[in-house]
Amino acid sequence: MVKGLKMNIAVLMSTYNGEKYLTDQITSIFEQKDLNKSIHITLFIRDDGSSDHTVSIIEQLSKKYRIILLKDNLNNIGYVNSFFELIKSITADYYFLSDQDDIWGSKKVITHLNCYQESSCNEPTLIYTDLIKFGEATGTFFKDAGMDKRIFEDFRKVIFEPRLNGCLMSFNKEMRDVIASALKLIDSRKHISGHDTFIVRIAAFSGKVKFAQGTSSTHDIMNYRVAGQNISAKKRNRLRALLDNCRWYSEHIDFATMMLTNQKLLSLDPDKIDFLYQLQEINETKFFLKRFFKGLSLIRYQKNTTYKAVWIIWLLWKPQSKSL
Repeated sequence: MVKGLKMNIAVLMSTYNGEKYLTDQITSIFEQKDLNKSIHITLFIRDDGSSDHTVSIIEQLSKKYRIILLKDNLNNIGYVNSFFELIKSITADYYFLSDQDDIWGSKKVITHLNCYQESSCNEPTLIYTDLIKFGEATGTFFKDAGMDKRIFEDFRKVIFEPRLNGCLMSFNKEMRDVIASALKLIDSRKHISGHDTFIVRIAAFSGKVKFAQGTSSTHDIMNYRVAGQNISAKKRNRLRALLDNCRWYSEHIDFATMMLTNQKLLSLDPDKIDFLYQLQEINETKFFLKRFFKGLSLIRYQKNTTYKAVWIIWLLWKPQSKSL
């Protein structure tokens, strides 16, 4: 248990027609255990133009919980930009991102806070955990993806594997300031497929990313709802997914170039700059065999055998970036 810390926790949520599961999700956020009275959780919600009862549910629950519904004139801007608006607008000590249909375990917040306390540093930091699936699928995030749990602690692997669900992460105010600054000067829409992709990449290159092992079961930390169509789509389109992943590698390289352009803003360390230049050199090599042999040195940063094969295909093929 975190003791003697006075802090404000901001939970950021973007909603859109989420009436079905919203009450359960919000209730779970405020049923956290092992937090002392000086730790205050506030849920900040930006609704992205719901046409169902989502807003009325939020207004009703705000009578019971510390909930602030942000109102602006932006209307429907999509969940990515909706989360970015929340990040830019809210001031707190620590930030958590929340979907509208999951269930937080009762030890989620304390697991993250304990990890920050163990790190005992004021540098920009992002903490993440695993999750357990429920609904139309079972399993855990890292095991099902064939990834080591600490993959996101290595910035060289993060550039190739941006898929860290926002619901798994939290970040401190120092990291929030870096993200907010980057959003002011970088057109993120050209470089990312999701808000969580942008955040974890910026965190890995501009600060520290750490996996929170904790002592609680994954069920007590994060429960992720899976819809049936997500499973069937994967089974039907594995070949298409392989080709899309090749195109995503071009997007990864584009992001690396963007970070090099803004290296002063992002406060990149020399080793990170060197790695990005290495990627840029590979990308600018026109002769495919020369590009192939240069790129082989980076195969160890791919998360599993499948993605090692995808990296080889990209080196030989080098398709254009996938449209975002």
